[in-house]
Amino acid sequence: MTNPELCLEWKDQGANATTPAPQLCVLLLTYVRTTMACRTISGLAENLDYPKELVSFYVADDGSPSAHMVFIEREIAAGGFQLAGYHSQKYAPAPFCGIGWNQGLHKAHQNSDFVMILEDDWVLEKPMDIRPFMWMLSERKDVGMLRLSGLAAGNIVKVVAHRGVHYLEYLRIAPMCYSGNPHIRHLRFSECYGNFAIDQSPGDIEVWYDAKFHRMSGGPNIWRPANLNPWGPFAHIGCERTW
Repeated sequence: MTNPELCLEWKDQGANATTPAPQLCVLLLTYVRTTMACRTISGLAENLDYPKELVSFYVADDGSPSAHMVFIEREIAAGGFQLAGYHSQKYAPAPFCGIGWNQGLHKAHQNSDFVMILEDDWVLEKPMDIRPFMWMLSERKDVGMLRLSGLAAGNIVKVVAHRGVHYLEYLRIAPMCYSGNPHIRHLRFSECYGNFAIDQSPGDIEVWYDAKFHRMSGGPNIWRPANLNPWGPFAHIGCERTW
């Protein structure tokens, strides 16, 4: 029998909950910023409202010194999460971080159809229950990604709903629907839109991937919870380049 506390409707149905919540793998993209990476992990430990036994981490490290991963492993364990795996490799010449990101995404999806992508300088500052989001991504086959980042000027969205929760659907008639900032994606999104560019800087990868999303108009859509702060629930604590 499934533990009701590990079910998607636990908050509403309590002991009567029966829909098992899926595993979530957090793909942490990191390089040398040890303190920021640890704050990113601790932010999830403190504020991500989801069963910790269902959350694992895959760490894609772009070749940091070995001590970097030691601290990250400790922080993951201290937060009550599991480490699904990691790699640490520098691809030259810079900034070919997309090679490591693709490897990380592939490994993360081996652990779960649901992957939260976080760069190592985004800290979740307020409690966020993601059960409704995971339920929506489980049932809505026309949706592949849930943005958890801020709204951008020029975005054009449509109000939609799923199981009583309102969302914003990004319309392809305006640019920058896709964002590499914090988001949860389903395997169907990754399979449809494919890998990240391997010859671009992180910022250019985002623009490149958004252009791909616009070209492939029949692929899974991108939604965003309508009730999130317009700036998003994550604080961006880093500004210097590491590539």
